[in-house]
Amino acid sequence: MLSAVGFRRLAAATAISAYLQITLGTTVRVSQSGLGCPDWPLCHGQLHPTLDVHSIIEFSHRALGTLTGLLVIATLVVAWRLYRRERTQVFKLALAAFIAIGLEGALGGLVVFRDLSSWLVMAHLTLALAIVGLLAATALAARPAGETARVDPGFRTLAITAAALTFVLALTGSSVVASHADAVCKSWPLCGGGLRPDFAGLNAFNMLHRLLGAVVGAVVLYSAWQAVRRYQALPGLRRAALASAGLIAFQGLVLGPGVAIADENPYWNGLHVATASLVWIATLLVALIAARHTHVPDRPGRLVLEEARTS
Repeated sequence: MLSAVGFRRLAAATAISAYLQITLGTTVRVSQSGLGCPDWPLCHGQLHPTLDVHSIIEFSHRALGTLTGLLVIATLVVAWRLYRRERTQVFKLALAAFIAIGLEGALGGLVVFRDLSSWLVMAHLTLALAIVGLLAATALAARPAGETARVDPGFRTLAITAAALTFVLALTGSSVVASHADAVCKSWPLCGGGLRPDFAGLNAFNMLHRLLGAVVGAVVLYSAWQAVRRYQALPGLRRAALASAGLIAFQGLVLGPGVAIADENPYWNGLHVATASLVWIATLLVALIAARHTHVPDRPGRLVLEEARTS
Protein backbone atom coordinates (compact mmCIF):
# COMPACT_ATOMS: atom_id res chain seq x y z
CA MET A 1 0.00 0.00 0.00
CA LEU A 2 1.21 3.49 -0.83
CA SER A 3 2.58 5.82 1.81
CA ALA A 4 1.29 9.35 2.33
CA VAL A 5 3.97 10.63 -0.06
CA GLY A 6 3.01 8.03 -2.64
CA PHE A 7 -0.64 8.99 -2.29
CA ARG A 8 0.11 12.65 -2.97
CA ARG A 9 2.00 11.67 -6.12
CA LEU A 10 -0.89 9.43 -7.19
CA ALA A 11 -3.44 12.19 -6.60
CA ALA A 12 -1.30 14.69 -8.51
CA ALA A 13 -0.85 12.25 -11.41
CA THR A 14 -4.61 11.68 -11.48
CA ALA A 15 -5.25 15.41 -11.62
CA ILE A 16 -2.77 15.77 -14.50
CA SER A 17 -4.46 12.91 -16.34
CA ALA A 18 -7.83 14.60 -15.88
CA TYR A 19 -6.42 17.85 -17.26
CA LEU A 20 -4.97 16.04 -20.29
CA GLN A 21 -8.40 14.48 -20.75
CA ILE A 22 -9.89 17.97 -21.05
CA THR A 23 -7.19 18.97 -23.53
CA LEU A 24 -7.76 15.88 -25.65
CA GLY A 25 -11.51 16.44 -25.43
CA THR A 26 -10.94 19.91 -26.84
CA THR A 27 -8.92 18.34 -29.66
CA VAL A 28 -11.90 16.09 -30.39
CA ARG A 29 -14.17 19.11 -30.64
CA VAL A 30 -11.97 21.42 -32.71
CA SER A 31 -11.03 18.60 -35.13
CA GLN A 32 -14.72 17.65 -35.43
CA SER A 33 -13.94 14.09 -34.37
CA GLY A 34 -16.81 13.73 -31.91
CA LEU A 35 -18.51 11.13 -34.07
CA GLY A 36 -15.29 9.39 -35.06
CA CYS A 37 -16.73 6.57 -32.96
CA PRO A 38 -20.50 6.83 -33.55
CA ASP A 39 -21.37 4.23 -30.92
CA TRP A 40 -20.47 3.94 -27.22
CA PRO A 41 -18.60 2.42 -25.41
CA LEU A 42 -17.35 0.52 -28.52
CA CYS A 43 -15.98 2.19 -31.64
CA HIS A 44 -17.75 1.05 -34.82
CA GLY A 45 -18.71 -2.05 -32.85
CA GLN A 46 -15.07 -2.85 -32.06
CA LEU A 47 -12.68 -2.56 -29.13
CA HIS A 48 -10.26 -0.52 -31.25
CA PRO A 49 -10.56 2.44 -33.63
CA THR A 50 -10.69 2.18 -37.41
CA LEU A 51 -7.81 3.51 -39.49
CA ASP A 52 -9.30 6.98 -39.65
CA VAL A 53 -7.88 10.08 -37.98
CA HIS A 54 -11.21 11.11 -36.46
CA SER A 55 -11.81 7.62 -35.13
CA ILE A 56 -8.31 7.50 -33.61
CA ILE A 57 -8.70 10.92 -31.93
CA GLU A 58 -12.08 10.07 -30.44
CA PHE A 59 -10.93 6.61 -29.34
CA SER A 60 -7.82 8.14 -27.72
CA HIS A 61 -10.06 10.52 -25.80
CA ARG A 62 -12.10 7.61 -24.50
CA ALA A 63 -9.01 5.55 -23.68
CA LEU A 64 -7.50 8.40 -21.66
CA GLY A 65 -10.86 8.80 -19.93
CA THR A 66 -10.74 5.12 -18.96
CA LEU A 67 -7.20 5.53 -17.61
CA THR A 68 -8.24 8.61 -15.67
CA GLY A 69 -11.18 6.68 -14.23
CA LEU A 70 -8.90 3.88 -13.07
CA LEU A 71 -6.55 6.40 -11.47
CA VAL A 72 -9.49 8.00 -9.69
CA ILE A 73 -10.54 4.59 -8.35
CA ALA A 74 -6.98 3.93 -7.16
CA THR A 75 -6.89 7.37 -5.51
CA LEU A 76 -10.17 6.65 -3.73
CA VAL A 77 -9.03 3.22 -2.51
CA VAL A 78 -5.74 4.54 -1.12
CA ALA A 79 -7.50 7.57 0.42
CA TRP A 80 -9.90 5.19 2.16
CA ARG A 81 -7.00 3.14 3.54
CA LEU A 82 -4.99 6.13 4.72
CA TYR A 83 -7.47 8.87 5.60
CA ARG A 84 -10.91 7.45 6.39
CA ARG A 85 -10.34 7.91 10.13
CA GLU A 86 -7.96 10.87 10.27
CA ARG A 87 -7.96 13.83 7.88
CA THR A 88 -11.26 12.59 6.49
CA GLN A 89 -11.44 15.61 4.17
CA VAL A 90 -8.93 13.89 1.87
CA PHE A 91 -11.15 10.82 1.59
CA LYS A 92 -14.29 12.91 1.03
CA LEU A 93 -12.65 14.84 -1.80
CA ALA A 94 -11.47 11.61 -3.46
CA LEU A 95 -14.99 10.17 -3.09
CA ALA A 96 -16.51 13.27 -4.68
CA ALA A 97 -14.08 12.98 -7.61
CA PHE A 98 -15.02 9.31 -8.01
CA ILE A 99 -18.75 10.12 -8.12
CA ALA A 100 -18.16 13.01 -10.53
CA ILE A 101 -16.11 10.95 -12.97
CA GLY A 102 -18.82 8.27 -12.99
CA LEU A 103 -21.33 10.94 -13.98
CA GLU A 104 -18.86 12.26 -16.55
CA GLY A 105 -18.62 8.85 -18.21
CA ALA A 106 -22.40 8.56 -18.41
CA LEU A 107 -22.64 12.10 -19.77
CA GLY A 108 -20.00 11.28 -22.41
CA GLY A 109 -22.14 8.42 -23.65
CA LEU A 110 -25.18 10.69 -23.75
CA VAL A 111 -23.22 13.24 -25.80
CA VAL A 112 -22.58 10.57 -28.45
CA PHE A 113 -26.15 9.26 -28.42
CA ARG A 114 -27.51 12.79 -28.81
CA ASP A 115 -25.22 13.49 -31.80
CA LEU A 116 -22.97 15.98 -30.00
CA SER A 117 -25.66 18.27 -28.63
CA SER A 118 -23.81 21.54 -28.02
CA TRP A 119 -25.28 22.09 -24.56
CA LEU A 120 -24.46 18.54 -23.49
CA VAL A 121 -20.88 19.11 -24.65
CA MET A 122 -20.84 22.25 -22.50
CA ALA A 123 -22.09 20.28 -19.49
CA HIS A 124 -19.44 17.63 -20.22
CA LEU A 125 -16.67 20.25 -20.07
CA THR A 126 -18.14 21.86 -16.94
CA LEU A 127 -18.09 18.57 -15.06
CA ALA A 128 -14.56 17.85 -16.32
CA LEU A 129 -13.34 21.14 -14.86
CA ALA A 130 -14.99 20.26 -11.56
CA ILE A 131 -13.26 16.87 -11.54
CA VAL A 132 -9.84 18.43 -12.09
CA GLY A 133 -10.57 20.84 -9.26
CA LEU A 134 -11.58 18.05 -6.89
CA LEU A 135 -8.45 16.04 -7.70
CA ALA A 136 -6.18 19.06 -7.25
CA ALA A 137 -7.87 19.71 -3.91
CA THR A 138 -7.35 16.07 -2.91
CA ALA A 139 -3.62 16.25 -3.63
CA LEU A 140 -3.27 19.53 -1.76
CA ALA A 141 -5.32 18.40 1.26
CA ALA A 142 -3.03 15.39 1.68
CA ARG A 143 0.06 17.55 2.05
CA PRO A 144 1.53 18.03 5.54
CA ALA A 145 0.92 21.36 7.20
CA GLY A 146 4.45 22.57 6.43
CA GLU A 147 4.58 26.36 6.48
CA THR A 148 3.29 28.12 9.58
CA ALA A 149 2.65 31.46 7.88
CA ARG A 150 -0.87 32.79 8.14
CA VAL A 151 -3.17 34.35 5.54
CA ASP A 152 -5.73 36.93 6.60
CA PRO A 153 -9.44 36.23 5.91
CA GLY A 154 -9.67 39.16 3.51
CA PHE A 155 -7.16 37.64 1.11
CA ARG A 156 -8.81 34.24 1.42
CA THR A 157 -12.11 35.81 0.33
CA LEU A 158 -10.36 37.52 -2.58
CA ALA A 159 -8.70 34.28 -3.71
CA ILE A 160 -11.94 32.29 -3.49
CA THR A 161 -13.75 35.00 -5.44
CA ALA A 162 -11.08 34.91 -8.16
CA ALA A 163 -11.36 31.12 -8.45
CA ALA A 164 -15.16 31.19 -8.56
CA LEU A 165 -15.19 33.92 -11.21
CA THR A 166 -12.66 31.98 -13.28
CA PHE A 167 -14.93 28.93 -13.24
CA VAL A 168 -17.93 31.06 -14.28
CA LEU A 169 -15.82 32.62 -17.04
CA ALA A 170 -15.04 29.14 -18.39
CA LEU A 171 -18.78 28.39 -18.44
CA THR A 172 -19.56 31.56 -20.38
CA GLY A 173 -16.81 30.62 -22.85
CA SER A 174 -18.43 27.21 -23.29
CA SER A 175 -21.79 28.91 -23.87
CA VAL A 176 -20.23 30.93 -26.71
CA VAL A 177 -19.20 27.71 -28.44
CA ALA A 178 -22.41 25.85 -27.58
CA SER A 179 -24.55 28.63 -29.05
CA HIS A 180 -22.24 28.97 -32.11
CA ALA A 181 -21.89 32.65 -31.23
CA ASP A 182 -18.16 32.48 -31.97
CA ALA A 183 -18.97 32.42 -35.69
CA VAL A 184 -20.87 35.73 -35.72
CA CYS A 185 -18.47 38.06 -33.91
CA LYS A 186 -15.12 38.34 -35.68
CA SER A 187 -13.83 41.60 -34.21
CA TRP A 188 -11.92 42.54 -31.06
CA PRO A 189 -12.34 43.60 -28.30
CA LEU A 190 -16.07 44.25 -28.84
CA CYS A 191 -18.50 42.83 -31.36
CA GLY A 192 -19.59 46.15 -32.89
CA GLY A 193 -16.66 46.47 -35.25
CA GLY A 194 -14.20 46.22 -32.39
CA LEU A 195 -14.98 49.48 -30.59
CA ARG A 196 -18.75 49.40 -30.05
CA PRO A 197 -20.71 46.99 -27.85
CA ASP A 198 -23.25 44.84 -29.71
CA PHE A 199 -25.61 42.66 -27.68
CA ALA A 200 -27.89 41.77 -30.59
CA GLY A 201 -28.74 38.08 -31.00
CA LEU A 202 -25.90 35.65 -30.44
CA ASN A 203 -23.45 38.49 -29.92
CA ALA A 204 -24.83 38.73 -26.38
CA PHE A 205 -22.96 35.50 -25.53
CA ASN A 206 -19.69 36.95 -26.86
CA MET A 207 -20.14 40.27 -25.11
CA LEU A 208 -20.94 38.62 -21.77
CA HIS A 209 -17.86 36.42 -22.02
CA ARG A 210 -15.51 39.23 -23.02
CA LEU A 211 -16.74 41.77 -20.47
CA LEU A 212 -16.65 39.15 -17.73
CA GLY A 213 -13.16 38.21 -18.93
CA ALA A 214 -11.97 41.78 -18.36
CA VAL A 215 -13.40 41.77 -14.82
CA VAL A 216 -12.01 38.34 -13.98
CA GLY A 217 -8.61 39.25 -15.40
CA ALA A 218 -8.42 42.31 -13.16
CA VAL A 219 -9.47 40.31 -10.07
CA VAL A 220 -6.96 37.50 -10.77
CA LEU A 221 -4.11 39.94 -11.38
CA TYR A 222 -4.92 41.87 -8.21
CA SER A 223 -5.10 38.63 -6.21
CA ALA A 224 -1.72 37.53 -7.62
CA TRP A 225 -0.17 40.92 -6.80
CA GLN A 226 -1.41 40.69 -3.22
CA ALA A 227 -0.08 37.12 -2.88
CA VAL A 228 3.38 38.01 -4.17
CA ARG A 229 3.60 41.22 -2.14
CA ARG A 230 2.31 39.91 1.19
CA TYR A 231 3.05 36.18 1.44
CA GLN A 232 6.71 35.54 0.70
CA ALA A 233 6.70 32.91 3.45
CA LEU A 234 4.27 30.76 1.43
CA PRO A 235 6.22 29.91 -1.75
CA GLY A 236 3.51 27.53 -2.97
CA LEU A 237 0.94 30.31 -2.82
CA ARG A 238 3.22 32.75 -4.63
CA ARG A 239 4.04 30.27 -7.39
CA ALA A 240 0.39 29.45 -8.00
CA ALA A 241 -0.47 33.16 -7.99
CA LEU A 242 2.27 34.00 -10.50
CA ALA A 243 1.10 31.15 -12.73
CA SER A 244 -2.48 32.41 -12.60
CA ALA A 245 -1.37 35.93 -13.50
CA GLY A 246 0.80 34.84 -16.41
CA LEU A 247 -1.81 32.48 -17.80
CA ILE A 248 -4.71 34.96 -17.56
CA ALA A 249 -2.58 37.64 -19.26
CA PHE A 250 -1.64 35.26 -22.08
CA GLN A 251 -5.27 34.24 -22.39
CA GLY A 252 -6.60 37.77 -22.56
CA LEU A 253 -3.90 39.44 -24.64
CA VAL A 254 -3.02 36.66 -27.10
CA LEU A 255 -5.46 33.77 -27.25
CA GLY A 256 -8.67 35.78 -26.82
CA PRO A 257 -7.93 38.09 -29.75
CA GLY A 258 -6.65 35.14 -31.77
CA VAL A 259 -9.88 33.19 -31.34
CA ALA A 260 -11.98 36.26 -32.14
CA ILE A 261 -10.12 37.35 -35.26
CA ALA A 262 -8.86 34.07 -36.75
CA ASP A 263 -11.12 32.72 -39.44
CA GLU A 264 -11.82 28.98 -39.21
CA ASN A 265 -8.69 28.17 -37.24
CA PRO A 266 -9.69 25.50 -34.70
CA TYR A 267 -6.27 25.35 -33.05
CA TRP A 268 -6.75 28.79 -31.53
CA ASN A 269 -9.93 27.48 -29.89
CA GLY A 270 -8.18 24.35 -28.64
CA LEU A 271 -5.33 26.28 -27.04
CA HIS A 272 -7.82 28.77 -25.64
CA VAL A 273 -9.74 26.04 -23.77
CA ALA A 274 -6.57 24.26 -22.62
CA THR A 275 -5.18 27.51 -21.17
CA ALA A 276 -8.53 28.40 -19.59
CA SER A 277 -8.39 25.07 -17.75
CA LEU A 278 -4.91 25.89 -16.46
CA VAL A 279 -6.09 29.31 -15.27
CA TRP A 280 -8.90 27.60 -13.35
CA ILE A 281 -6.48 25.14 -11.74
CA ALA A 282 -3.99 27.89 -10.79
CA THR A 283 -6.61 30.18 -9.25
CA LEU A 284 -8.18 27.23 -7.43
CA LEU A 285 -4.80 26.29 -5.93
CA VAL A 286 -4.33 29.88 -4.74
CA ALA A 287 -7.76 29.75 -3.07
CA LEU A 288 -7.14 26.34 -1.50
CA ILE A 289 -3.70 27.27 -0.14
CA ALA A 290 -5.06 30.57 1.19
CA ALA A 291 -7.98 28.81 2.88
CA ARG A 292 -5.65 26.25 4.40
CA HIS A 293 -3.44 28.90 5.98
CA THR A 294 -6.06 31.43 6.96
CA HIS A 295 -5.87 32.63 10.52
CA VAL A 296 -9.34 32.67 12.06
CA PRO A 297 -9.38 35.01 15.08
CA ASP A 298 -10.94 33.69 18.23
CA ARG A 299 -14.47 34.92 18.87
CA PRO A 300 -15.82 35.43 22.40
CA GLY A 301 -18.40 32.68 21.94
CA ARG A 302 -15.72 30.27 20.81
CA LEU A 303 -13.54 31.05 23.83
CA VAL A 304 -16.47 30.46 26.18
CA LEU A 305 -17.20 27.10 24.54
CA GLU A 306 -13.55 26.02 24.77
CA GLU A 307 -13.42 27.03 28.47
CA ALA A 308 -16.59 25.04 29.14
CA ARG A 309 -15.06 21.97 27.53
CA THR A 310 -11.89 22.18 29.60
CA SER A 311 -13.65 22.84 32.91
